[in-house]
Amino acid sequence: MPNRSMYTILIVDDNAQNLFALRALLENSLNAHVLEAASGLAALEKISQHKIDLILLDIQMPDINGFEVAKLIRNRKRYRNIPIIFLTGIYKTEEFKQRGLEGGGIDYLTKPVDDTILLNRLRAYLRVLEDERSLNLQLEEGNRKLQEEIEERKRIEELLRQREEQLELFFSESLDGCFFMMLDDPVQWDDSID
Repeated sequence: MPNRSMYTILIVDDNAQNLFALRALLENSLNAHVLEAASGLAALEKISQHKIDLILLDIQMPDINGFEVAKLIRNRKRYRNIPIIFLTGIYKTEEFKQRGLEGGGIDYLTKPVDDTILLNRLRAYLRVLEDERSLNLQLEEGNRKLQEEIEERKRIEELLRQREEQLELFFSESLDGCFFMMLDDPVQWDDSID
């Protein structure tokens, strides 16, 4: 595993033991930098201070619940595309799962969550992020090359315009000179050549 983390994952849970266990699991299994927040407000603060790639979000928290945190994140254009995975030990019914997914979550897992299932899902989401980053880099490179080509074409067009002006000036002066030469030295026609 490379020394530099490719991703930053924010885990949000008001239970210190859950934070510790998730951090240990993620840091040992993924190429990710893990940030922690023990409340919804702390999570929002972390999101505003760091570039977050993925959020694991508990639902039941003392200040604002995970559903409300997700809604606040989704309402901000800058953060709305951060994937959110809800983790809950209490809200296990289909109704809450639907609420979480409709509220902006990309997944909804119930505790205790199997480590293998969690890691496989996280790896799948991180692969999608990696593919998106790769496509964005290719797009940026293509745009950079296109911009260089546009600048080169503008430069060539300007050179052509300058050359055209020079030729027009040259020909207008040359024709004037030829005309005056013709007046000074009339052309002799030889009708004997057929």
